[in-house]
Amino acid sequence: MNSAARVERVMRAIVMGVTDHKTVGLQYAVTSSIFLAVGFALMLLMRWQLAWPGQPLPAWIVPLLGDSNVPGGIMLPEFYNQLGAMHGTIMVFLGVVPLAVGGFGNFVMPLQIGARDVAFPRLNSFGFWAFFFGGVFLNLSWFMGGAADGGWFAYARIGGGSINDLGFRLLVNA
Repeated sequence: MNSAARVERVMRAIVMGVTDHKTVGLQYAVTSSIFLAVGFALMLLMRWQLAWPGQPLPAWIVPLLGDSNVPGGIMLPEFYNQLGAMHGTIMVFLGVVPLAVGGFGNFVMPLQIGARDVAFPRLNSFGFWAFFFGGVFLNLSWFMGGAADGGWFAYARIGGGSINDLGFRLLVNA
């Protein structure tokens, strides 16, 4: 079997639902690392706004963010609130916790206790895919009218105003 066929077979097995605890642990680790990178990028945007308030963002990033969020390259306060809410949500619920519990717990814990596999391997695999599609669904809110902007803990604002309805619903449903 040549290497291309082997890679294709491994990729098909990963996508179709492998139940091996080490593979699921690696899936959690890689996916949560990608979500951590997304959260880090959001943090960089917030730091840019704090370092140079009211100044335009670099010209290469403005088309990626959309003219409705950064008109003329200037970040709107509503968009900054969305960055803060989504940064916290992504880093905690899609990055750190799945990396520690899903990645470390699935990969190392069965090896530490001497088990051949986890108790319910198909449910374990389903849990990863629910996590993956929930994270993708949550990040789709950026392209569907705006992300949640009520904070990562979803408290109502003290100073009044309304929470972005669509983004909040996507946050709760993800």
